[in-house]
Amino acid sequence: MKYLFFDIECANSFGGTCKMCEFGYVLTDDKFNVLQKFDYPMSPGKKNVRSNRFDLKIYEREPGFQWAYDIDYYYNCEEFPAFYNRIKALVEDENTLILGHSVDNDLRYLASSAMRYKLAPFKFIAYDTQVMMNYFSEKRQRFMGLKDAFLQLCSKEELIKLQPHLSADDAYMTMRVVERMCTELEVTLPELIDLCEGTKITFENFNLIKEAIVRKYNPRTKDHKNNKQGQVLWGEFYREYLSVLWDESSNGRRVTISAKLKEDVPILEKVIAAIKTKELIAFDGIGRADIFVVKDEKDKERLLKMFQHPFNGTFILLDDFILTEENE
Repeated sequence: MKYLFFDIECANSFGGTCKMCEFGYVLTDDKFNVLQKFDYPMSPGKKNVRSNRFDLKIYEREPGFQWAYDIDYYYNCEEFPAFYNRIKALVEDENTLILGHSVDNDLRYLASSAMRYKLAPFKFIAYDTQVMMNYFSEKRQRFMGLKDAFLQLCSKEELIKLQPHLSADDAYMTMRVVERMCTELEVTLPELIDLCEGTKITFENFNLIKEAIVRKYNPRTKDHKNNKQGQVLWGEFYREYLSVLWDESSNGRRVTISAKLKEDVPILEKVIAAIKTKELIAFDGIGRADIFVVKDEKDKERLLKMFQHPFNGTFILLDDFILTEENE
């Protein structure tokens, strides 16, 4: 059995379509001996197309951030289809376990990229090391970042040898975190997976992602204009909280909302006002939030059918959420 640890970087995710600019991976044997370590920088698309530009606002959201390569270098590389078969061979190998830190995001990037270029979706199972870290860490942080996990289990001396946001190095960090967990618990990786519930994510999510993207961004979809306005409003709002999202003080306060609430801008504005009043932390996740505001019971049931594993947070109906805010 081999283990594949991978990481992805995107230039942007404008319009719900992820423009990948890096795929990095580390392949090991079952003793964590590195067999391959490689990084595929790729172009997010033609440089003169506005939707393919790099999201430079990330410098405001994450001061000190920088991509691993110069932006012009990415544009000189080939696009995603040139790497599709190589990535497919890696992730669909039946004798390989696939892992990533907060891997549901990476699966979304792969699904979106395949859709963008009209390529068949990847079919594989992946395991989320961020969820594993929640079980392992004494701090019990549900959303521990990769760097924090690495520093908790490895060393600063090892960290300074790695390049931030280089996908291959991030994949290596993920590998080392898992290796250290297995060593300290004296278990194999398959045993660690069995110990940690909710780490498994299957390729079936791709179909759900595709349906959501088509509904949200298809110009012919009913109320598309309102949907788009709601998406922009929510996007601008939750990004205000990115700098504190992973702080320990945010634990138990992260709130996400159903897509149904983004379809009505006046309602969305009330939800945002309630989040501010309650001093909660806006989060654009789904299964990883502490609080999930839904339109009604029917909306809640719809979402529960979509989840691949149980939601561990608290559902709150829209009326209850807004009424609570109006009475405070």
